[in-house]
Amino acid sequence: MGRRRRARPGARLARLPDRARRRAAAQPRAPLRPGRRDRPPRGGVPLRRASRGPTPAAFGGARCVPARAPRTLIRLPIVRRALRLPWAGSALPLLFSVVAAPLAGAGDLAEHTVREDLARYRQLLQSVCAGEPGTTAELHALAEHLCAAHARCDTKLVAAYYTELSPAQRARGVADEAEFAALHEIAYRAGHEGLAPDETWNEVRLELELELLALAARVRTRADYVPAGLALSLLARLEADRARSAEALGSGEREELLEHARSHATEARAIFERAGQLARTLEPVWVLAKVAHTRGLDTLARAGFEECRALAARFGNDDFRERALIGLVALARDGGAVERVATLLGELATFRTPEESWPLAREHAIRLLSADRAEAALALLVRLEPRDNSYEGEWRTLLSSAFLRTGDLRSARRELDFLGEPSGEAGVIARATLDLADGRAGDVLTALGEPGAFARWSVRGRAHACALLGEAHLTSGRADEARVWLERALGHAESWRARQDEAPRVGGFRESGYPERGLHDRGPADSGPAEGAYRENIDSGSIIGEWLGLHTVVLLARAHAMLGGALEAARVIEEFQSRGMRDGASSPSVSADDILAWAREFDVGLVTWGIGPDTSVVAHVDADGHAWAAPIEQGRRACEDAVRRLREAAIAGDSERTRELARELGRALFPDELVERLTAPEGGARVLLLLHGPLESLPMTLLELDGVVFDERFTPLVLPGLPPLAGGVGFARAAGAGGEEWTLLGSPLSGSGAASGQLALPGASRELAALARMYPHASLHSGAMFDRPALEDALRGVRPLHIATHLVRAESCGGERLAPVGLELSGGQVMCAEEIRAIGPRLPLVVLTACDTAGGRFVDAEGLHGVSRAFLEPGTRNLIATLWPVEDEAARSFALHLHAALSAGAAPSQAAREARAALRAEGRSAADWAAFRFMGRD
Repeated sequence: MGRRRRARPGARLARLPDRARRRAAAQPRAPLRPGRRDRPPRGGVPLRRASRGPTPAAFGGARCVPARAPRTLIRLPIVRRALRLPWAGSALPLLFSVVAAPLAGAGDLAEHTVREDLARYRQLLQSVCAGEPGTTAELHALAEHLCAAHARCDTKLVAAYYTELSPAQRARGVADEAEFAALHEIAYRAGHEGLAPDETWNEVRLELELELLALAARVRTRADYVPAGLALSLLARLEADRARSAEALGSGEREELLEHARSHATEARAIFERAGQLARTLEPVWVLAKVAHTRGLDTLARAGFEECRALAARFGNDDFRERALIGLVALARDGGAVERVATLLGELATFRTPEESWPLAREHAIRLLSADRAEAALALLVRLEPRDNSYEGEWRTLLSSAFLRTGDLRSARRELDFLGEPSGEAGVIARATLDLADGRAGDVLTALGEPGAFARWSVRGRAHACALLGEAHLTSGRADEARVWLERALGHAESWRARQDEAPRVGGFRESGYPERGLHDRGPADSGPAEGAYRENIDSGSIIGEWLGLHTVVLLARAHAMLGGALEAARVIEEFQSRGMRDGASSPSVSADDILAWAREFDVGLVTWGIGPDTSVVAHVDADGHAWAAPIEQGRRACEDAVRRLREAAIAGDSERTRELARELGRALFPDELVERLTAPEGGARVLLLLHGPLESLPMTLLELDGVVFDERFTPLVLPGLPPLAGGVGFARAAGAGGEEWTLLGSPLSGSGAASGQLALPGASRELAALARMYPHASLHSGAMFDRPALEDALRGVRPLHIATHLVRAESCGGERLAPVGLELSGGQVMCAEEIRAIGPRLPLVVLTACDTAGGRFVDAEGLHGVSRAFLEPGTRNLIATLWPVEDEAARSFALHLHAALSAGAAPSQAAREARAALRAEGRSAADWAAFRFMGRD
């Protein structure tokens, strides 16, 4: 793809009519950015050809048939400009699309050969269509060769179709394709450069649709009926675009338009297949997938995009392959399939660079914003300005989002101002989000508070609008009104979530870009699902899931706290952050009674945090059922940074820095009133800590409250969410008595030393041997006996389980939800986290003395998903895991102290606390003792 040509300043304005020129000149100029020159205002760019094929001259100067341009369309300036183009009256670029590039992945020599053969084939085909004598036999011979040597048997079908026509029929077909080419150029031009201010795209589009329908009706019964398929395919694309972007359409009208698009695309596909022109089926196949996505039929849409992807790879059409991949990315993100998104983008990156593909650049920017890396996203967006003006709205909206997340409100507003008055739900929401960040809650209430202001918007658009209204009311001190709107936002979010085929992440929403105007040959490959113009590709929150998920949850919890409903605040936090822990439960919802029942089980109750993108909430419910809640000013990014610094200091052995950071973070997460509420008559009081998001990786035992280390003051029990009360297997306080039948696993043989018996973890071998002496009735599987069958049997059993091995990352462990990690077995085998979860272990106690077993990756509202989740979510009651890598001897010492306490009758949480205290008494640093976390309920 060549470099973008830039118009000299004012050249594009000079091409517009006087009235259009005056309007365009009055628009604000695009702001200058480092590394880029001033850009002319929206309304047109130097035109590139819609087809990527050779020019007509490359076909040897074959005869061109003038197009019959519709008189109603000729009156529009953009149509007149399009018809002045040198190829506008020719069917030649369209004939180039009958066959495509060679198969992807061929070797360099083979690819060069097939490209030469296809180029010659196209020349011969054009000669046949132009009526040149003596070319038919050579065309058939070359088609036979392409079929035999390169598996391009579609060329035989195409050659047979055109050579069976009479010269007059071929001439009539060329004229019909030329007429279609003129209509296609109008649609392309409108989508590529945007319409001038005095031209109405809706008028052009409706006229185009009527002309395409008339062309198809005239041509479908002729000997050369392929132009009818071309007209119907483009008609279906325009109808699908109008159904998605037209805001004035009612639901019935939208559905009727989508049905027309489906019907026309289906007929176009049948025409191309009947003519043997399989390469041309790409567009109708893609349109059918878009229509299914728009209707919310995700399974059908996925199958359609996959078919388009396979066809595009077969015919070497990278444009439609890109469109199909972007459609699959949208579906995967809707379903919360994080790994699938990464895989699809990786495939797109094999043949496109972000510089070449705006959708790929946009996805990279969204992922950076989703990780709260707004500065990196901003740098990327400034560097990768899209080449096509049809994407300028998306680009500037993303720029505004990045500026907003970096705190540069002035630049954020400048980008939106350049786009003019907001049009459609996307523009209104972007403006309202910025107004709210700028402290202008009244403007938000004015823009969105009118009755019916967003009644016709998409489900996600309504959810976002309700969330913004709720935040505006909360900012204005009207907590009661805020609660109503925020509950409506979550209700809309849930209705959208229920429509997905796959289990989506909590609040997996994306903000929309601007709807495209017109049709572009490379254009909106990613039209997104579809409710109206609300496209899912642009994110202007710190995290998509947080903005309409956690952000709304945190705001709703704050509203309840302001209204005196602290218990309800705690319930709201857990309702939306405990879903992974409650999958398959008879009652997946969290009730206020659930919160009270859990709090009664612990000496000083439970504490939960809701960490939002900008602010957070903490709630405490004591054992007597008294609840309290308060806001915390730190948001997700601040918490992540604080947790990261504390972990780094602890692992590095910097005790002074560790204590300083532990006091700082303790003050932030435990306000003074909460510390007073947690006061217990004696040390070691049990408290349940429900840690979500970035707090899941926090070594809570290190924090200091009033100068006392948390682990010396309390016995912390940690969970990433509330499982069902009836779930799991009971585990008595004396479960670790000497007679308990344990299963002991670990000490794998390394892959290279399996034959010679080389131990990967010598300390683990000594650890297991000592435990076997402690538990005479234990089942021991170490060394070569620590294999997959042994671990699978243990996971399906009911005995307490102790595993001493490495935690490793493995490509084979790539799943959609849990981190791509697993437990190392003998001989280099790995048991992946996803495999463990699929087995569904429901064990009383599991001790994992592998490294970093409590870690994972962030999955929106539900925090870190690692090996620990693979055990806890199916129903394992108690788990001891590590937060970071630990030394072999430290793990062995912890294990022996832990089991000694269990054998003495201590509850699992108390035994873990005593083992950490023993490591401290041995003089070990926080890098050793603070890594061990107890997760469960005793």
